[in-house]
Amino acid sequence: MMKTYPKKIQTLIMRSNLILLYCRPDFLAISKGLAKTRRFKKLRKKYPIYIWTINGINEIKRYKNYGDHYICNNLPY
Repeated sequence: MMKTYPKKIQTLIMRSNLILLYCRPDFLAISKGLAKTRRFKKLRKKYPIYIWTINGINEIKRYKNYGDHYICNNLPY
């Protein structure tokens, strides 16, 4: 059975870097809405940032400086 935590504790864990210390991820995959936030600009120094979902060439140009290694998109090949 999966253990659940009260909403306040979930929010605290997700807003702090405690989850990163506990999980020790190799990279962070974030939505484009979070890419420009101060928090992820700081975390970018420590983790590769993957941004999803980009929906056009203009968005690729706009977000290319916020993601380090990969931008997930809906563009056809």
